[in-house]
Amino acid sequence: MWAKLKSFFANRWVLAFIGLLVVSLLIWFVGDAIAFYDHRPLGSAGARIGLIVLVWLVFALVEGLKQFRAWRANKAMLAAMGEGASSNSALSQREVAELKKRFDDAMATLRKARFEDKSGSGRNYLYQLPWYMFIGAPGSGKTTALVNSGLRFPLEGKMGKDAVKGIGGTRNCDWWFTDEAVLLDTAGRYTTQSSNREVDAAAWTGFLTLLKKFRPAQPLNGAIVTVSLSDLFTSSSAQRDEYARSIRARIQELYSTLGVRFPIYVVVTKCDLLAGFAEFFGDLGREARAQVWGTTFDFPLPAGANLGATFAGEFDALVARLNARLTTRMEEERDPQRRATLFAFPQQFAGLRDMLKAFLDEAFLSSAFTEEPMVRGVYFTSGTQEGSPFDRVLGNISRVYGLERQVLPPASSSGRSYFLTHLLRGVIFAESDISGRSAVIEKRRGRVALALYSLLALLSLLLIVGWTISFVRNQVLIKDVAEASAEVTKQVAAVPPLPTGDVTTVLPVLDAARNIPTGYADRDAGVPMSRAFGLSQSGKLGTQADRAYLNLLRDVFLPRIALRLEQQIREANSPEVRYEALKTYVMLYDPAHLKAADVKTWISADWDRTLSRDITQLQRASLLAHLGAALDQLPLEMVLPQDQALVQQVRTQLAAASLAQRTYSRLKRIGVEGVPDFRVTDAGGPQAALVFTRASGAPLSQGVPALFTVAGYDKGFRAQAPLLVKQLGDEEAWVLGTSSNGSGVARMATTLTEVQQLYLNEYIKSWDDLLGDLRLIQSSSLQGSIQTITLLSAGDSPLKLLLNGVAKETKLATGNDRSAEAAAAGLLDKATAAMRSTADKLMGTPAASAQPAAKPEAVVDAHFEQLQRVVAGPAGQPVPLDATLGVLKEYEVQLRATDEAIKRGAPVTSDALIVARIKSEADRMPPPVSNLLNGLISRSGAQSAGAGAAAVKAAAAGEVGSWCKPAVEGRYPFVKGVAKEVPLGDFAKLFAPNGVIDGFAKTKLVGMVDMSGPLWKPIQIADGVDALPPAAIANFQRAATIRDAFFPGGAANPQASLDLLLQRVDDGVTDVQLSIDGQVSSMKPGTNAAARLSWPSLSPASQIKLTLVIGGKPSTTPLIFDGPWALFRFVDAGKVEGGTPERQSVSYAEGGKQVFFELRSGSVRNPMRLPELAQFRCPG
Repeated sequence: MWAKLKSFFANRWVLAFIGLLVVSLLIWFVGDAIAFYDHRPLGSAGARIGLIVLVWLVFALVEGLKQFRAWRANKAMLAAMGEGASSNSALSQREVAELKKRFDDAMATLRKARFEDKSGSGRNYLYQLPWYMFIGAPGSGKTTALVNSGLRFPLEGKMGKDAVKGIGGTRNCDWWFTDEAVLLDTAGRYTTQSSNREVDAAAWTGFLTLLKKFRPAQPLNGAIVTVSLSDLFTSSSAQRDEYARSIRARIQELYSTLGVRFPIYVVVTKCDLLAGFAEFFGDLGREARAQVWGTTFDFPLPAGANLGATFAGEFDALVARLNARLTTRMEEERDPQRRATLFAFPQQFAGLRDMLKAFLDEAFLSSAFTEEPMVRGVYFTSGTQEGSPFDRVLGNISRVYGLERQVLPPASSSGRSYFLTHLLRGVIFAESDISGRSAVIEKRRGRVALALYSLLALLSLLLIVGWTISFVRNQVLIKDVAEASAEVTKQVAAVPPLPTGDVTTVLPVLDAARNIPTGYADRDAGVPMSRAFGLSQSGKLGTQADRAYLNLLRDVFLPRIALRLEQQIREANSPEVRYEALKTYVMLYDPAHLKAADVKTWISADWDRTLSRDITQLQRASLLAHLGAALDQLPLEMVLPQDQALVQQVRTQLAAASLAQRTYSRLKRIGVEGVPDFRVTDAGGPQAALVFTRASGAPLSQGVPALFTVAGYDKGFRAQAPLLVKQLGDEEAWVLGTSSNGSGVARMATTLTEVQQLYLNEYIKSWDDLLGDLRLIQSSSLQGSIQTITLLSAGDSPLKLLLNGVAKETKLATGNDRSAEAAAAGLLDKATAAMRSTADKLMGTPAASAQPAAKPEAVVDAHFEQLQRVVAGPAGQPVPLDATLGVLKEYEVQLRATDEAIKRGAPVTSDALIVARIKSEADRMPPPVSNLLNGLISRSGAQSAGAGAAAVKAAAAGEVGSWCKPAVEGRYPFVKGVAKEVPLGDFAKLFAPNGVIDGFAKTKLVGMVDMSGPLWKPIQIADGVDALPPAAIANFQRAATIRDAFFPGGAANPQASLDLLLQRVDDGVTDVQLSIDGQVSSMKPGTNAAARLSWPSLSPASQIKLTLVIGGKPSTTPLIFDGPWALFRFVDAGKVEGGTPERQSVSYAEGGKQVFFELRSGSVRNPMRLPELAQFRCPG
């Protein structure tokens, strides 16, 4: 009775009914107590009945959906089982047709079949029954065990007990459909995969995939591994191991492919082949034969337990049970031969122990790389009793003693099965729920179930504790409001009086009043659930808190705003600021003209400028919130009286400025949105920053304000000016307290014209200021200037781009229909025309002539006309700026050639024609182009000259100085009186025609030095810029003079000659003897004696000796000069007494007497008296 009652209440339908009944009762009796913000959705009986019906309908819908999904899955699975029937080409067409007919009949029956579940509380589709798979070698007794299991087969009446042969994708599997489970009898070759491994493995994997597809949550409830005793007895140890490994491989494939871990039952079949089996169990009745013979392991196995060792212990217990029963059976059996066989059976059975243990260890070996098999037990069965039994005991004795082994007669089939029925029903099928499920599906179901249960528990909890929480929270709220109100009252008492407009002093009390719970800050927050359920006090408390906060704004905050505006009016540094402050101040006291947005904008801007840096952004935001709240309360109640005297004073001051001036000032302050400023960096392209700079030091990114551009004119001035004129004109009456003179329309038209004139004047000035401030970047090197010219003369020249941009922005009169925006902005012209027309009618002004007047914007076009012509040019003709840039490109080529020549050390030449052309082009350009180009030309020319001079100087130092300095410096004749002399060979190498110095001058100074005149001059390569400094040229001219003096006629070697004429001697000198290289010439006084002196001497030991004979005796101190420069030293030793360069009187003193000679040279460039020798300096 108790079991039936327990089973009844365990039925899922009973539990579902009870749950629905409880929920329905809760809805009926508790539903009307549920309130949301004082609304009771279940207050009426109809609403509660409707919700109850809805709950039952939802449950029915969910259950119906589950049944439909099960039916659909069952249908899809059965359809997939029969797919591909025609692919089995190994059978004849007749056999295929017969198999298909049987399979189709079976499927038709199974589609309609319903099976009882284990609890008996429902009926399942075939898809929902437990599924088991047999795994075993061919002939291992799988089919025999099923046929003799005692199970009920639903198809038995139509097809007999035979299995349904699979077709299509399941053609190699037999299907056993029982009323308790579906048993899959796979082909034995799938287990061993010994016939055709690749084909068998592919078919096995395909079958498992099909199984997982239609039973994803729990593809299998278990696997039954069959092991035949005949296979164990007839196989070698290696074959048994191989079979065990095959079993293990199939189990791991099942686990990995299906994704679940299910129990495995090892069934040892054909136990009747053990000698004595039939005799030992022959006395068992039907029920006894249906029991389980074997062992079921603990679930789960203890940690660290070994399957083989566990089995061995349990097997020993089975053997012990057999031995315990042996005595009884021996007493019952009367046939001696059967008793002998019966007596040996426990020993026969015990002989299986080690063999099975080894098999289990090998088949179900676990490792860190494989899933551990869930082996539930090992069981021994016998389906039919056929074949000859194995007598292992007699076999062992025969082998030991060499006796002939006796073969036992085959057992006669009794048609009885042993130990099968309860094994399947009571053990295997009973544990169908312990099989694991797909981890993904189980997690999803677990999450859904947890969510549902949690939701139900939460709803129940809310229903129970909702009012309690609401009551407690409302009590807390009342307390919090009381405490906050008391604190605000305390702070209000401490608020200082009104000396200034400092609003930061009242910020804390305003914040506190605003943040009173349920007050102004929470006005849009609503009532939280924790204070709802019909008990909320938020509305009543919020009304009082709001009133207290708004009163504080009126009495404390707005008076300080007014005081600050009065302070602004007094201290404003511009009429515009004073006007806006006055306007805002007047609006506070004039509800008819109050615009809260304008007031808030002005005061916010003032706070940004004047509030202390210590005020945080959060505090600024709080002040703005208080200001917005104060301005939202219309009409404003100003408790501070307006300062009428201040208002009148400021109105008088502001009225002194014309409406046009005030309008234009406002227009500039507003600016134009969505239009960028004109920047040189934008208009000139990416290279502009590499070329341009500003004389004022302002950055290139600071250009012309957006208001003074074409787009600014259209979107800013033309769109805003008429509106501002009208707005400020309308505001005059209540802001300034004045009325307009004359017709309002006529005044507006005149004012608009004046504003436009102010705008256009500043438009021109803004662009003139920018252009006049532009400069080219001054490079310190010739290469830098070349780079600048390269950029300026390129196709994307920054100069051209900039001038095009400037020309576009300074063309107003001809571009009023530039865009849709400009067309829309035609309001200015229309407004002006309308105003003028109305004024003319009112004032009687005569109509204008038919000749249209020039547009006001034409003044801008005219001012920049020359610039626009340069950029655009006449129609059909080349653009002048392009021609100028072309010449600039030629000038760049010349400068590059100059730079290359300097680098190579070649002569630097200057094409005066190109320089003149570029100067001409620059002069005909309008400012600032002319100024920029002229400055660039002068600077690059100077850099070219400087670089050329530096190059020549360096080359001279290297090519000339390296020879000159060692040979000349500190040597005679360049330095008088020194002993060291210049070797004649070095002198010739340096100063000879085409020598080192002359050759350098002819190759490197060409084009840089004018050598045509008596004084060499540098050639000017630009205005006031010499190719070489004069100081560098002087030494080369001195070298040329030395060349001409020492190498007359272009001689290869230096030569000079001199005539020496004796003029007179002192008294007492009777003879003058001149010895030249050992040849003595006697020069008697009074004989007009003369001697020709030639240089250089042919003697390697040149010597000149002058001896005076005094009183008939030669002087003991003659003048002697040795060496190649002896003649020059002789001449230098004489004292010049006068004469010309070619005829000089010289005297020599010797022995206290003097002799006077006249030196005659064949040229005015007397080598012996050449001043350039002493003046010459080597380059470098």
